Amino acid sequence: MSRDTDRVGIRQISTARFPYYALSDSLDVAKTVHFTLGGTTTLDELAAALGYAGTNNGAFKSRVAAARIFGLLEKSGNRFSITDLARSILMPVYEWSAKESLVEAFFNVELFQRVFEEYRGKQLPTEAGMKNALKTAFGITPGVVDRAYRVLMDSADTARFFDARGGARTHLIVPSSARGIGSTPVVPAEEMSRKDADVKVDEAIDATSSENTTPDGGGGLPHTAHRNQLSEMKARYIASLIKIFESKADKGELDEALMSRIENLLGHE
Repeated sequence: MSRDTDRVGIRQISTARFPYYALSDSLDVAKTVHFTLGGTTTLDELAAALGYAGTNNGAFKSRVAAARIFGLLEKSGNRFSITDLARSILMPVYEWSAKESLVEAFFNVELFQRVFEEYRGKQLPTEAGMKNALKTAFGITPGVVDRAYRVLMDSADTARFFDARGGARTHLIVPSSARGIGSTPVVPAEEMSRKDADVKVDEAIDATSSENTTPDGGGGLPHTAHRNQLSEMKARYIASLIKIFESKADKGELDEALMSRIENLLGHE
């Protein structure tokens, strides 16, 4: 057996991918690219703007990698720019869209998604218990488990997963403003086909209309709060369709049927 394979701790690799910097740090990178460097930059420019002596720096490389893992930074050739997801956080069209996008960025991390699914509806273990779970259940190597834990919890805080409990880091709960009418995490628009989106919005509207009508026996309109909820749902749905349309347009595809549907929905505002 070689000396390298003897030293298991050096060769061992975590099985779950996670960023070495938290979501808030990655948002700072996106802010620098957009507000300081005009939206597009080279690594040299970005390193200088973030205060690093050069690009051959481990911390700098890790920060850029983290921003890409969260889905906030993209590369084209030798230039970097922020993604649509980052724009919706930094410059939201609607108040709720930034909150939804923060949740989406959190779920872009494989480890965070797996931890959320494991502890959905359950109280999180203590810090020691969670670190042990990260090692035994999620494949994080002992040498980086402290960092994985810190980045996980800080990122969940930034994405407002602890708001429902007054900031106590005891449960991972998707913020209510990022759930729509249902209770499942937001599905990124680019992952949702138009048919699936139609079904989702129709089911949600039907459920809200049938469960929350006025108690007058006549099947009247929902109460004001529920009408507002439906209006918000429709706005979010239209925004998702527009995002799908723009994504296709960027690839040279003109979806006339989708464009017609968006126009019809906007015409019935």
